[in-house]
Amino acid sequence: MDIGGISVNATDPMIYEELKRLTDELHAAWKQERTTRLSLLRLHALMGILVGTLIITTGAASKAEADFGLWVRPMLGGLALASGAVLLLGIRRLDTNYRLECLGLILMGLWDTLMAVVITGVMFTYRGPWVLPGAHLVPSMPDAQPRPYAVVVYLALALMVWGVHLRAVLADRRRRRV
Repeated sequence: MDIGGISVNATDPMIYEELKRLTDELHAAWKQERTTRLSLLRLHALMGILVGTLIITTGAASKAEADFGLWVRPMLGGLALASGAVLLLGIRRLDTNYRLECLGLILMGLWDTLMAVVITGVMFTYRGPWVLPGAHLVPSMPDAQPRPYAVVVYLALALMVWGVHLRAVLADRRRRRV
């Protein structure tokens, strides 16, 4: 066999050993990447459980409950708690449960997105000059008013779930089917 102008004997034990070594290295790198990703997801799932429990027991932002109704507490807290629990069940081992992992990630992404939307809604109910285009931030915002950075944090978490973790699960699933 001629590969790139070099004559190669496919039965040569050196070629076999080199291919085996490269395959083992690729498998080890894939396993490490997967283990790291699952560790990040476990942390996200545990935080979902913790934050969901805290929202249910101590309440969501008081302004959000006043603006949108008391349903905000059980809905946001329950969604966070459920997403964390389902995700944790789906990834409890390296050999994950694909359906539970996907469901947990979808719920987690919805929760992160809803948190950003609710916080944004609460910020706009204050109707302060800082929300108008081109206005400068007022140095002293009311204490109960949520800060814009919280929206950015939840949007970043949502983007990680939708754009990184869920895509990685789907790609991993496609690789396993081939």
